[in-house]
Amino acid sequence: MKTCRECTLCCSLISVRELNKLQNQQCKYCSTNGCFLFGSIKRPPVCTSYKCAWLFNAAWPELLRPSNCHVVFEPFRKNFVAAVDPRYPNAWRIGAAQAAIEYMLKNGKAVVVVISNEKHVLLSEGKTPMQVWNDIDGVLKEYGRAKLRN
Repeated sequence: MKTCRECTLCCSLISVRELNKLQNQQCKYCSTNGCFLFGSIKRPPVCTSYKCAWLFNAAWPELLRPSNCHVVFEPFRKNFVAAVDPRYPNAWRIGAAQAAIEYMLKNGKAVVVVISNEKHVLLSEGKTPMQVWNDIDGVLKEYGRAKLRN
């Protein structure tokens, strides 16, 4: 069974309202060894229930662990968000992360790539922004405006 262990990339890239933690801000409960609240009753339910795509997808290899590829993939409705570590802004364009994005696009998914305040919406072949707009719009409301790409 996969576990987060020392991987805490989601803890720095994703906002957590319950902890007043902003997007791209390191959580005060994280260290290089993981979350201080992991396994504690003080850990917010939103953190306890969160699972990145790597954690819940048994078929995804170790190369797609966020601490390895520098991208946190999370499903969003029928599509995906790829939150990229701003220290590695091109991580989504190389290696396992690039292969995963290409696979998602080939299988009809849109991918919203978020790098700090920069966003890119990648559409699968034949899809138009209007076909996936309702899903994309939900992501943009959370992360802000984006650049559309086919």
